[in-house]
Amino acid sequence: MAVDRWSAAIGASGALLGVALTGGFSLLRGRQEFRDKEAERREQRKIMHREARRDAYLEVLRKYHEADRKIQDLWRTKPSPAPEAPVAPIVLEVDAAILDLREACANVILEGPDEVAQAAHRLWTACQSVADVTNDVSLANHGSDQYLFTLATSEQAALEGARHSARGAFMRAASDAIGGRAPGFD
Repeated sequence: MAVDRWSAAIGASGALLGVALTGGFSLLRGRQEFRDKEAERREQRKIMHREARRDAYLEVLRKYHEADRKIQDLWRTKPSPAPEAPVAPIVLEVDAAILDLREACANVILEGPDEVAQAAHRLWTACQSVADVTNDVSLANHGSDQYLFTLATSEQAALEGARHSARGAFMRAASDAIGGRAPGFD
């Protein structure tokens, strides 16, 4: 009888131990699966955020190129015939293109990071500065039959250079932010 009790106790202990081990392993496996799923969700969020940034950065570059074409067209116009003359359509087109660029830059400010947001802001302000100076050249030389680019001073040329530099700085910052310059990202 004592042997039967010991056998029953050992059998019950073995069964409980088996259940406990199985439950423990199931718990550990469940925790590992949870961690794996969380890591996968984080990676998916990271990929989605990178794609959103990339789209925002590309939109800034599209809007910049539109503004650039309009600014180039503006430089290839002649000053207004008189100070009170109606505003030339190209001036309004430049203003609209720069406003579109500003809106695209605002989206970059939301997406970040700060380095890219600051570079986008500098790009927009550089374009705005060139447009303002071009309008000033037109007003200062009203009635001239020369094209605006021939009337530009070295200061205005420097602003154009700054605008192109701002584009390069934005592209480098954007590329860094989405991992384009990271080792192994070739």
